[in-house]
Amino acid sequence: NECERFVLLKKLMLLRPDYLDVEAIVSTDNIAFLQQISPATKIIRSIHDFSETPFSLDAMLDSILHPSVSIYKISTQARSIIDALQMMIWVKRNAAKYNIVGHCMGENGVCSRIAGAVMGNYFVYAACDHDHSILPCHLTIDELNQVYHIRKKSTSSHLYALIGDPVDRSLGHVFHNKYFNQHNINALYVKLRLQSNELSDLLVYIKQLDFKGVSVTMPLKRAIVTLLDDELDFNSVNTLKLNKNIITAANTDGIAAINVIEQYLDVYKK
Repeated sequence: NECERFVLLKKLMLLRPDYLDVEAIVSTDNIAFLQQISPATKIIRSIHDFSETPFSLDAMLDSILHPSVSIYKISTQARSIIDALQMMIWVKRNAAKYNIVGHCMGENGVCSRIAGAVMGNYFVYAACDHDHSILPCHLTIDELNQVYHIRKKSTSSHLYALIGDPVDRSLGHVFHNKYFNQHNINALYVKLRLQSNELSDLLVYIKQLDFKGVSVTMPLKRAIVTLLDDELDFNSVNTLKLNKNIITAANTDGIAAINVIEQYLDVYKK
């Protein structure tokens, strides 16, 4: 109950921690009292929604603002990848004004935890290892450092993604992030499990999030063609390039196949 919670928080504050995370349910008066116990401690005020990612993220933030709070954390359930993208947009829009942490829970929310470093999240949360992971979708510190090289990422990093379903077995994130790191390219590559009916929303959100490129895999290679502005002379797309909100589509699968075949025979007129 709240009495027991507050007794525990006071005991923790007496330890003079660098940070203390308190739930939004803790009253504003009690937060001010805790800050008096240890003025140097930075208080994180957290709010969670375990059912959905509401559109009213700004209202949620307004509800927890407090002069004694240093960092605001909002964590919501991602029912789809679109929820995670909306969270990322919210972080990018507010990170310059507040010290915030915004990410989504669940499998669809993993990308928001990784890309949060590029959006401006104050913290990136991770598990020490898989044996001590509280949630099944928590990434470990080693994964964030060794696969995504997350300590090198910032709001100046470029963002790339793979879209499709399924994407869980794809090694694209391993290959691309390793290449970026080896060649000192300031970029991050994440995977987005996306359905065909979410494509139109995705094309809007990747512009707002300033994605630089997208790899397209099944079952979206044909479905995305009708949503693009350009008239294409091919009916399947595997690559999108973004430049100042202009999306250019390509199919490098066809080029690669022809290049290989032409090592053995001429495909002209065949």
